[in-house]
Amino acid sequence: MNNAGIQPGSVMFGAAANWERVLDVNLWGVICGTQTFVPAMIARGRPGLVINTGSKQGITTPPGDPAYNISKAGLKAFTEALQHELRNTPGCRISAHLLIPGFVFTELAARGRTEKPAAAWTPEQTVDFMLERLDAGDTFCAPTTMCLAPSTSDASFGLRETLWRIARRCRAGIRTTRRRSQRMS
Repeated sequence: MNNAGIQPGSVMFGAAANWERVLDVNLWGVICGTQTFVPAMIARGRPGLVINTGSKQGITTPPGDPAYNISKAGLKAFTEALQHELRNTPGCRISAHLLIPGFVFTELAARGRTEKPAAAWTPEQTVDFMLERLDAGDTFCAPTTMCLAPSTSDASFGLRETLWRIARRCRAGIRTTRRRSQRMS
């Protein structure tokens, strides 16, 4: 799972160093990680997933933070190209997916708030949704409600927490669809 991201803010005619930093982390980090690990994953011959954490801002590209928007739009295009490449690689059992989580309420995203905003999802809801969409075979994991939620200031929200929850659910063999629907009601 490629879940690197920064969003320090940018302006169209701002410092090139800021743009380079955002693109290096948000886009080049994923490209380099994919080029490093995916060939070995393919060679193993076993099923596997590459999950890239994108952003709704890479799709809707709202004004105000062009470097971040471009980095996440590039990540969307990269994930699509990767999925095409994997699908057309003989014997490959790896697939690529783009998670577009919207606003996930974590300590990092809280910014002093103690109550979860109504539009935000918990890390557990995000993981449950992602696993549900992966089970359905979706390449893009992005519900409308999540795409419309406000974004966080830093896309690296709760990586360790999120990965821990994914691993825990996978180890336990929990089917998350039922649990998610119970929590959401």
